[in-house]
Amino acid sequence: MKTSENKVKNQKRVYEAYLDKRAHMQEFVDKFRFNAKRASLVQSRIKAIEKLDEEAPEDVVVEQVWRFSVENPEQLGIPIIEVNDIYFDYDKEKEKEEVREGKGRWRAAEKLLMTLNSSLRSSPLRCSSAR
Repeated sequence: MKTSENKVKNQKRVYEAYLDKRAHMQEFVDKFRFNAKRASLVQSRIKAIEKLDEEAPEDVVVEQVWRFSVENPEQLGIPIIEVNDIYFDYDKEKEKEEVREGKGRWRAAEKLLMTLNSSLRSSPLRCSSAR
């Protein structure tokens, strides 16, 4: 951020120096335009102003920097999600064995909750199962 600010400040200084130099030369031209003794000086200043305008730096446009912050939201009520009697069938043979032991539904629900908990770390989830 500092380097971009310094760059903008330097560009502004260069542009302002150009404007000051041009205004000074234009003032001389306006003052002595109709003076015959200084006609050659006026003509050279007019040419210098034209050359300056060709090589003029661009005006610096500073873009507005928008800064904002989002406050952390209040923690939602616990639990956010409640899952009851869930069942996923991955490996039929293993699942049948676990169902006979009464673990199948609970393991699938645990896997789901672990996945959800990892994505929603701010609030714990709970699961109840009819065992």
